[in-house]
Amino acid sequence: MRGLILFLLGLAATAFAQPCPAAGPAETGDRPRPGLVVIYDGSRSMWTPMPAFGYAIDPKSRRYAVAADFAKGLVDRIAAAAPGYDAGLFQFGTKRPGDCSDRGLAVGFGPIADPLQRTRIKDAMSETRPTGITPIGASIEDAADLLKGYSPAVIFLVTDGAEECPELGKDPCDTAAAAKRAAPSLVVHVVGLDLAEGILKRVACVAELSGGSVAVIEKPGDVERVVTALTTAIVPPSGTIVARADVAPAATFPAIRQAPKITLVDERTGRAVASEAGTLSRNVPAGAYRVEFQLGSVARSSRLETGSIDGEAKVTMTFPFGVLKVEPTLPDGRAFEVEPRIAWTVELIETADGRTYPRGSQTVTYQAPALRLSVPPGTYRVTADFDGRTFDGGEPIPVASGAETARSIKVQ
Repeated sequence: MRGLILFLLGLAATAFAQPCPAAGPAETGDRPRPGLVVIYDGSRSMWTPMPAFGYAIDPKSRRYAVAADFAKGLVDRIAAAAPGYDAGLFQFGTKRPGDCSDRGLAVGFGPIADPLQRTRIKDAMSETRPTGITPIGASIEDAADLLKGYSPAVIFLVTDGAEECPELGKDPCDTAAAAKRAAPSLVVHVVGLDLAEGILKRVACVAELSGGSVAVIEKPGDVERVVTALTTAIVPPSGTIVARADVAPAATFPAIRQAPKITLVDERTGRAVASEAGTLSRNVPAGAYRVEFQLGSVARSSRLETGSIDGEAKVTMTFPFGVLKVEPTLPDGRAFEVEPRIAWTVELIETADGRTYPRGSQTVTYQAPALRLSVPPGTYRVTADFDGRTFDGGEPIPVASGAETARSIKVQ
C-alpha cells in the first residue's frame, strides 16, 4: 500500500530565517528575501485521469487539475505561514508537443502575501492544458537561475513523470546537485501524481540531493496532507513565548511599579533571543528556551518548551518585596536601655530596575523604637529624628527582592 509517501530528506536545510518585508530578490536590510517557484508539469500525460478523484469524464479527476488544486492550496498556505516570500510559476509542456524548449516562467515573481499575485498564479494553472513532454532537468536548472538573489530559495516540482529530454544533457539528479552546490540555500521538493514506483525512484534523487522531500498524491486526502507537510518543511514549527514579571506591592511606596528585565535564551545555542522589561512576547522556532528574570542583584529563571504551530507557552514571575531593618544605637554602639521614641524617614533613591527619583520626592515616615519596613527592591536613604535632632544613616542602603537588609544608626 503506497498511500501517501513522504520522504523528509535533510529538512534542516530548509530551516529558514523569519521573512523580510516584500521588496524583491535583492537584499533587504541585512538579509536577502526568500523566494519560491512552482514548476508545473504541462506534459501530455497530465491528461490522465486519477480514479480516486472521480470518473474519467470529470475534468477535475485529471492529473493536471489535481496538480492545480494542490498548488493553489500550497501558495495560500505558505502566504499565511510565511508571507515574506516572493513566488512565481514556471511551466513546461504547455504549448507545443514534443518540444523540449517549451518551458519558461509563466508568472513572474511577486510577494506571495499579495492576493493579486496568488490570483495570477492560480489563474495561470487553471488555464493550462497539457500538450508537450517533460524536460525536468532543464526546468530545474532554469528555475534555479531565476531564484538567484533569493535565500532561502525553494522549488516545488509538481509532476507525473520522469525526464523525457535526454538530448538536452540535463540529468535531473545531476542538475539538482549542481544547483545545490551553486546555491546552498536552494531546496527542491518533489510532488508526484500517481507516480509508479520506478519513476518515483528516478525523481526522488532530485529532492535527496538538494535537501528536500518527496511526496506522492494518489487520493483526495493526500492533497491536504502534502500541503501541510511541505508548508511545515519550509516554515518550521514555532510557538510564542510570553513572559511577564513584576514586583509584589509593598505597603510603603504603593505607587512604585517596577519592570524586571526579561531575557529569552535559546538553550540549544546558549544565545539570547530577545530582551525586554516587564513583558516579553516572541515567536520562536520550536525548541527549549530559558527565560531569565533580573531585578537588581536578584535573578530567577524558568525553562519553557515550544513546538507546535500557533502554540503558546506562558510564564509569570513575581519578585517579592524586601525588608529594611535599622536599629538605633548609642554613639558608642551600645543599645538603648529604654526604647527611644524615633521618627524615621525612609527615602527611595533608585528602584532595582534602575529608575531614579528627585531628592525628597519618594519618602515615607514611620515612628517606632526601631525601623522595620517592607519596601520595593531598591536603594534607600534613612534618617532618624530623635530628641529634636536629625541623624543621617550614612551611605545609601540597597535592599534586594526577598531579602532583609539590616543596618544601625547612631543617635544622641
